[in-house]
Amino acid sequence: MPGEDYPSGGPTINMLTVWKVAAPSLDLLAPDIYVPSSERYRMVMQEFHRPDNPLMIPESLGFGPSSGASGYARYLYYALGEGAIGFANFGLDRIHVDGVMDAETASQVEGFRLLGSFDRELAALAFAGKVKTAVEEPGISQKELDFGTWRAVVSFPPSYDRPAAPASTPDTRGLKAGRAMVASLGADEFLVAGIDCRVQFAPPVHAGGKQMQLLRVEEGRYDGTTWVPSRLWNGDETDYGLNFGGKGSLLRVKLGSY
Repeated sequence: MPGEDYPSGGPTINMLTVWKVAAPSLDLLAPDIYVPSSERYRMVMQEFHRPDNPLMIPESLGFGPSSGASGYARYLYYALGEGAIGFANFGLDRIHVDGVMDAETASQVEGFRLLGSFDRELAALAFAGKVKTAVEEPGISQKELDFGTWRAVVSFPPSYDRPAAPASTPDTRGLKAGRAMVASLGADEFLVAGIDCRVQFAPPVHAGGKQMQLLRVEEGRYDGTTWVPSRLWNGDETDYGLNFGGKGSLLRVKLGSY
């Protein structure tokens, strides 16, 4: 029933063009996304992300039970990969301040914590178009991020041939909410943030026998825009890929070839 039922004149995707013509002074039109299907979630983002409409998601599946939804901690990383300039989950006030959280909420909080630890640098890298993300989806055990001179191959459980997460990190793999952010810092240098996944770098497919070598892998943090390393990863920590547990880590990776 037009005017009484969906879309009721609101700026839904099937009314977006009308709004652009009738209200040209509005900088952007933003979707609230509550669909539990990851495929449909990505479709809504792509529909609203247009040359004349930056993508911002002011409401999304939130900090509380959502019927039919699981693994929704991934959606922040979907939005980042799509180039969103803003993202917010609904229901922040539902979080227990005493630290007692359900697994889905805890996973979501860790995803924000990891990206928030370098938000200024992340914003600059995203604005420059240097950020790519990979998100776990049912039936897909591996995804590739193409950076031209290098590929980042992101794998999700249970595809690992060896244990992935360091023993000191919580195992949240059952949520199937693995995600990774990889950003190019230069020709052979990358910033990698991951949760419940494994990241391996490889040359392009047609590399003519070129082999990859990890020259340096630093775990650390940003103090403003200054990188502050805390420890080196080597040995078993890098021989089988860069393995991230439930709390995730932030790494700066230098590659070489021979």
